[in-house]
Amino acid sequence: MSTAYEVFMKSFRDDPEAFRAKQKELDAFGFSRAVMSLQRLQHHLSGYIMVDWFGEQLGDHLWEKFVIQHNRNLLSWLSKISSEYRYFVLHNLMTESRFK
Repeated sequence: MSTAYEVFMKSFRDDPEAFRAKQKELDAFGFSRAVMSLQRLQHHLSGYIMVDWFGEQLGDHLWEKFVIQHNRNLLSWLSKISSEYRYFVLHNLMTESRFK
């Protein structure tokens, strides 16, 4: 019996072009880039960046929540902040060169 991973890899070995076309259709490559960007943000986010983005008082508050309450887990933290803050953080992630 083959595992799902073995079937996935066999489809690549059998027909790499069809495999790539399917992944492109699913936007797997774009999703992969987005995940990598979130990982970079999680690893590079600092109290200094938060203060730069939100000002000293709010930046320090959000930084403490990110570090203490969410143990530097970006997805957990993003799910608990307001949608305005979340969209602003994601906007900066996509537009600032330090996260690309």
